[in-house]
Amino acid sequence: MLTTEIRNLADIAVARRGATTLAAHLGFRRSDQAKLAAAVSELAQDLLQDGDQASLSLRVIEGGTNSGRGIEVQTQGHGPRTTAIAGLASDDSSEGLSTGLRRASDLADQFIAVSQPDAGMRVTVRKWPR
Repeated sequence: MLTTEIRNLADIAVARRGATTLAAHLGFRRSDQAKLAAAVSELAQDLLQDGDQASLSLRVIEGGTNSGRGIEVQTQGHGPRTTAIAGLASDDSSEGLSTGLRRASDLADQFIAVSQPDAGMRVTVRKWPR
């Protein structure tokens, strides 16, 4: 698992490179590598805009509804904007999401946003190779 604290633009680049490298290692097509990297960028930019205490993690996942290995991107943010936005999010709709979260949702195979009082927002994006 790769975890990056998101404090500046350089951290976004590190997270994006990590996603691309991991996707290539797992045999993702270049187009899917690009989609994953774009989703990571969108999520990380939202975290950066929302303030402090933000991190993004990448990990390999097994199975699910697809056979083989995929990638899970998980973010944790504590800012007031992300918490409010997460309260509007669901698996079925991207209505009410920030532009970055909406774009990440569109690029993902699975998107989950959960907000908890005093815990901030956790966003999980899953992508599987085609």
